[in-house]
Amino acid sequence: MHPQVASFQPGFEAVMAGAPPSAAEAALLAACQTGELAVAGPDLPPDTSDPARRVRAGLIRFLLLGGDADHRPHPKGVQLAGAWLDGALDLQSCVTQLDLWLAACLLPQRAVLRAARLSGLYLPGCRAAQGLDLHRAHFAGSVHLTYGFHASGEVNLGGASITRQLACGDGRFDGAGRLALNCDGVTVGAGVFLSGGFHASGEVNLRGASITGPLACTDGRFERAGGLALSCDGMTVGASVHLGGGFHAKGEVNLVRARITGQLACDGGRFDGAGGMALNCDAVTVGADVFLRSGFHATGRVDFTRARITGNLRVQQAQLAGGIDLEQARVEAALVWEAVSGVQGQGPWRPNDLARWPLVPGSLPLVDLTEARLGSLRDQAGDWGAVQKLRLGGLVYDRLGPGLTLDQRLEWLALGDRARPSFAPQPYSQLARVLAAEGRRRDAARVRVVREHKLRRAEWQRACQTRHPLGRWLGAAVKFGWDRLYGALFGYGHAPMRALIAVAGLITLTALFFGQVYALGQFAPNSAVILTSHDWLAAVARAETCAAGPPCVQPLHLWAGTPGLLDPMPPARDYESFSRWLYAIDLFLPLDTIGQTEAWAPSRDRGPWGAVAYYARLPIQLAGWLIVALAAAVLTGLVGRQGD
Repeated sequence: MHPQVASFQPGFEAVMAGAPPSAAEAALLAACQTGELAVAGPDLPPDTSDPARRVRAGLIRFLLLGGDADHRPHPKGVQLAGAWLDGALDLQSCVTQLDLWLAACLLPQRAVLRAARLSGLYLPGCRAAQGLDLHRAHFAGSVHLTYGFHASGEVNLGGASITRQLACGDGRFDGAGRLALNCDGVTVGAGVFLSGGFHASGEVNLRGASITGPLACTDGRFERAGGLALSCDGMTVGASVHLGGGFHAKGEVNLVRARITGQLACDGGRFDGAGGMALNCDAVTVGADVFLRSGFHATGRVDFTRARITGNLRVQQAQLAGGIDLEQARVEAALVWEAVSGVQGQGPWRPNDLARWPLVPGSLPLVDLTEARLGSLRDQAGDWGAVQKLRLGGLVYDRLGPGLTLDQRLEWLALGDRARPSFAPQPYSQLARVLAAEGRRRDAARVRVVREHKLRRAEWQRACQTRHPLGRWLGAAVKFGWDRLYGALFGYGHAPMRALIAVAGLITLTALFFGQVYALGQFAPNSAVILTSHDWLAAVARAETCAAGPPCVQPLHLWAGTPGLLDPMPPARDYESFSRWLYAIDLFLPLDTIGQTEAWAPSRDRGPWGAVAYYARLPIQLAGWLIVALAAAVLTGLVGRQGD
């Protein structure tokens, strides 16, 4: 407890200065005997012209400080309505256990309660023509500046201590563009209510305030164009902060480093930063959800850089003309992003129409998720359609909602690529990790393939933009070609089964080609014994007329026979039969176990197709050896799969 200090208290006669009490003063003195409200008039005095409604400010001070033996205040305090105060109400450093209750009273001069200690201060409907000085005052109860209270000039509650609530609902605070309501460092044991028609022309300052209950600004209007309309830098709130439901700020709303135990609810709020900062929540800490929904409107940037949000961040049915910055933000639950646009409606979004995104008038200039950390990301197809620049570098999330298909998610990543001067693989690696954790390994592999393709393409583009010696440039070109081949065959090690399709295709083409060459007779047995035998030499002699051109019969047709025309010679009946499919497999795969390439070979002198087939064997064999070797290396982990 603070020690009671005797303060100077002029007597009743000195306060009245020998003049008789006015009608209002007489009513006040009488009411102090009964604890009733002294009514000097039916409403707020328009001016100081009515002497009957005059109450000397010294008389109110006299009564609050205990009066004298003949004029004792009631324990209910000093209660007066409809009067105007003559002189400045000066209670600086005074101590009283009574309430001061003035309703619809006119205070022509600035009331000074600096460092005073009162039970409570209630000024509903009053007009403070020069503001109030309540700096470092202590109130054991509440402070109510409500129901049409109007202050012209600063109301200073800096450093004040209020045990219960600070209520300013339907109050008007006119700071002439400067400070309208100064609550710097105020301590409030319950809630602060700047709602229900609250209107401030000038800055409302709650820097460093400590509020045990909620901060409610629902339906409040804060105006300070080009400056801070509501400043809550470093504020601590033990419940929720409500900046919605008709809330309107012209100027910046600053919640930098604020600590909010409950929710930050801005549903339906309007934040007009005139193209600058609209809502600044840099490094804010919120113990529950943040709601920017249901018609939330920001003309200017919304900044949640380094924010810490324990619950969800819900951005739904919102208009963000200046974009939103979530760089290094931490959202432990989910970022819910649905139906967000610029100020103007954009029409339906087309999943494959990325080219139109940066050209939409009224679209969001920026959504920055750089190094943000989300518990989950929940969005729907079309939700990113109005975004011009999407920054995803370093974004980490644990889960994804079901709203987007994989193709749409890849387009979302592609939109993020366009916001960077060079390709960054991390967003793709992040998506692949999440998909793999969900058991969608095929989708994860596809994302990794896209990532590797873009990464290698970016490396090639950098090489083309840099002046290199010819040899180094050629080396880069060879690497680019190799990367494309490696990606097409093995998906850069993340889709090795792709090679089966390529192998099957190459074997099929090889079988069809060599089968046709064999059917044209431009093949020969690949055996020295057969080629020097009497039967083969006789077949060659009989077929020499083929050199003159068709029609002719090739030696192969005479020796091995032609179905339906010629029977094979006796040695051919027991020789290795030709199979186009087995020949293609034997040629392509380095197995050396089928025997087709050992038994048969194209004849380069029996026609043009035979010559082409003769020289085509080597590249086909090299391709087969290369693909098989790469497949073995990929499957054993020697190449590819460089991690996520």
